[in-house]
Amino acid sequence: MAKYAGQGDTALTLAEECAEVIQIITKLKRFNGNWNEIPPGKDKTRWQMLEEEMNDLLLAWERLKNESNPTCISVTVDEEHTTVIVRDNGVETIIFQGPANLDLTSEDIDALYDQYVRSIDSTACWDGE
Repeated sequence: MAKYAGQGDTALTLAEECAEVIQIITKLKRFNGNWNEIPPGKDKTRWQMLEEEMNDLLLAWERLKNESNPTCISVTVDEEHTTVIVRDNGVETIIFQGPANLDLTSEDIDALYDQYVRSIDSTACWDGE
């Protein structure tokens, strides 16, 4: 994919990458192979081929998400923090970070997002036209 990265219809690129992952797995099973062997005519193990195609698939997925869903809110919780992130046209902004044991409701997240949008609107400049 790297040679053609960013080219063509994004959904079709994702479908193609899915097909390539499927092909590697089905050929492994069809020919009773193992992940560490190098198939005839190839220079990588089946595992390396799968890893490469999975990376391509994930890149295609991120590209589609950024194009098709320009604004997305995600909540992550790790050992120390609960973090609310807004992804808007591929740019991620942390809009909240609190303790890991914090129990955020959907109403809390909506309020955080509304506050974030208001803060963007208040920083917009009028150019006089």
